[in-house]
Amino acid sequence: TCACKPGFTGDGFTCVDVNECKEGTHNCSPDATCKNKNGKYACTCNPGFAGDGFTCTPTKVDECTDGTAKCSRFAICTDTEDSYKCACKPGFTGDGFTCVDVNECKEGTHNCSPDATCKNKN
Repeated sequence: TCACKPGFTGDGFTCVDVNECKEGTHNCSPDATCKNKNGKYACTCNPGFAGDGFTCTPTKVDECTDGTAKCSRFAICTDTEDSYKCACKPGFTGDGFTCVDVNECKEGTHNCSPDATCKNKN
């Protein structure tokens, strides 16, 4: 007698590949992509996930280094567990997303000598 190998279907004289991905009979993670191969299939974790394709866990994204943080150019970005924080650099004030220069000369918070002229700089 003839029997098709695992991953194939038919009467043993004619065997056709089973597309587990299309039929939904694979056991890939919901966070993975299934790719049919001759007689088998492969699972690959989607972008943003890591693992063997059968188990995929989210990977940590560092918005500060990947360019997705929306901090002001006058702010310091700090990566957090699930997001990021922005804080204005010294000499600037604001919420970290919008930072404006503090004019220490106008506010009288400079430490210039009484015999010097204060000039505000960014």
